[in-house]
Amino acid sequence: NLRIGKLLCVNGAGIMYRWLLNNLKISSYQEMNELADKIPIGSDGVVILPFGNGPERMLNNKDLGAHIENINLNIHSKAHLCRAALEGIAFSFVYGMEILKSDGIKANVIRAGNDNLFRSPIFSNTIASLIDQEIEIYNTTGAIGAARACQLHDGNYAAFGKQIMDNDYIMSYSPTSDNQEYKLAYDIWKNKLEITLKNN
Repeated sequence: NLRIGKLLCVNGAGIMYRWLLNNLKISSYQEMNELADKIPIGSDGVVILPFGNGPERMLNNKDLGAHIENINLNIHSKAHLCRAALEGIAFSFVYGMEILKSDGIKANVIRAGNDNLFRSPIFSNTIASLIDQEIEIYNTTGAIGAARACQLHDGNYAAFGKQIMDNDYIMSYSPTSDNQEYKLAYDIWKNKLEITLKNN
């Protein structure tokens, strides 16, 4: 049945960024993104596992809690935490995509609304570069999408899709040609995750 698919649920990831916003006394997500942009790929070794919002479906319902690792009190700052959080959340998405791929799911196109974390070039470029897939960004939100879906009662999916493509497309994030730094940072993160999973 073409209406049945698979859903990647990363339960706790997004709340990690909000938690940092509240606890680091930063004024906005924009400021967080600007701070993160000052830090290189890999966050100078800081690793965040952003699973602090209860059991994670993609981790077989394990409740790992959030982990912040490798802090050096002499060199790391809140900017490093912002970058590591964005990377940790992006890496969680990539990890979930690997699970879907192992289940035989192939992503032909990824579309996202221009809200939440996809407003961050760090977040979007990290994902695009690691999954080697372009990400199309649209001027919409989940709420707007749900409201528009009401138009589908007539079954004209082609017209619905064309309307969205014609009116809402903003930009695309393309994979970088040299993604070795991203891969190294992801491998370090994934290794931390796998060790944590074994110990829980």
